[in-house]
Amino acid sequence: NTSVASGTDLDDFIPQLWSEGIIDYMEEQFVLANIVDTSLSALVQKKGDIVNIPLMTEKSAEDTTPAAFSAITDNLTYHSPTDDVKTITVDKLYYSAQIISDIAHVQASPEYFDMYVKGMGYSIGKLVEKLICDDITGLGVSNTVELPLDANNVFDAGDMGNVLKTMAQNNFDPTNGWAMVVSPTLYGSMMQISNFTSADFTASNGGNIKGGRGNVGTLAGMPVYVSNRMKETTTNNHIAGAIFRPDNAKLLYQIAPKVVSQYSVDFLGTKIAAYVACGFDFVRDGEVIVLTQTA
Repeated sequence: NTSVASGTDLDDFIPQLWSEGIIDYMEEQFVLANIVDTSLSALVQKKGDIVNIPLMTEKSAEDTTPAAFSAITDNLTYHSPTDDVKTITVDKLYYSAQIISDIAHVQASPEYFDMYVKGMGYSIGKLVEKLICDDITGLGVSNTVELPLDANNVFDAGDMGNVLKTMAQNNFDPTNGWAMVVSPTLYGSMMQISNFTSADFTASNGGNIKGGRGNVGTLAGMPVYVSNRMKETTTNNHIAGAIFRPDNAKLLYQIAPKVVSQYSVDFLGTKIAAYVACGFDFVRDGEVIVLTQTA
């Protein structure tokens, strides 16, 4: 919890105090938002709300021999890139606002202060996390690698084997920066599998992916996260889990968590608002494996 330094004029709003407290509690709600890539945020913080990312296609190399190459009289063969572009837009603004009649009393009381910043931080953090999970569950099965579960809301040893086989077939190395996120119910099933809970199967190096909240173990070296934003349902093709590289998932903060205030004579209190402007999307949907419910 954030404490108030002695000797501070508590009659004045202290933005650093509120920002620190709200951001701390906001980040407590993060599971996926802690592991996805935010490195492109600088591109939209100065101006604009759109980032265009080139989708580099696989390039082909020419097959020749040293003798044939030395005999070439024409120019080398060059390929003109015709790569598509992925556009990610900052299209969400989340905020929480309060009017506090006695700001000095709240800032002087750690208990009162903690209740205010906790409520504001939690509410914003939940929406940022929901943005990412909604994007995952809204991906559908047309552009992703679909992996139907053997049974609804169950992840058993057979599903574990199918995950590893599917990754190998698509040349996805689970130890090379991949992560898995599942619903709480799928996680409960996974904990019944001895291979998942045994240290000799995890082969954990985590691919240098950040751990933290929601990290419940590893699968063949791939960190596994559980998020209660992933909902359980028996709806056909509903996505109950996903496997992806966090650097393929881009969270853009145009405005990082910020706190502003103003005293209001009309309301005889201090108006405080915390807000964040952000956007999220996957760069390559085809490099996302979705775990779907059966019919």
